[in-house]
Amino acid sequence: MEGDLRIVPLSSHLLDLDLAAYRASSQAIHAHSAGRWPADLGRDGARRLMAVHEAEHVDGTAYAYAVLDHDGERELGCVYLRPLGEYLERTGTHVHDSRIDPERTAIVTFWLIDDQDLRPSTAEILRCIRQWVTRWRAAGPVYRCLPAEVSTLAALEAASDLRPITMTGQELPYLWFVDEHTGPPVLTS
Repeated sequence: MEGDLRIVPLSSHLLDLDLAAYRASSQAIHAHSAGRWPADLGRDGARRLMAVHEAEHVDGTAYAYAVLDHDGERELGCVYLRPLGEYLERTGTHVHDSRIDPERTAIVTFWLIDDQDLRPSTAEILRCIRQWVTRWRAAGPVYRCLPAEVSTLAALEAASDLRPITMTGQELPYLWFVDEHTGPPVLTS
């Protein structure tokens, strides 16, 4: 939990909250997925997708989380963590920053509900996500968004301790950011 938000694993017991947030956020969903996610996700499709997320979580291959309000009664969006190394290998993307160890780095992406009156600012949510990820004491994550994710991009650009990094060979025009203090990977014997 971070302040007025709760970040919890996305699981079948959240199906109704997740589906309501998804259906009420067509702009966010379209921008986050580059239009590749269905606009009219039905209950059966959502249930199948939730099962995939749960299996990935159990297998340790990827992690999907719901961002809930303090009471846990409304989903405000989702956060996804995926391994950077696997992504680079699968897509042929190249990272141009020797301080990043792809095998110890997670890609962090997120989308938030369209209704700005019901959710905190994107900058506040980004701050909460960064605090939450930092508590794990893992290698520094990289944050990724598309140009169409206007408020996410603005929050990433406005964070004084994040810096953009260059990736080439991408299928989509993703923009990438890393903590300014990310240093060289620690070598272990």
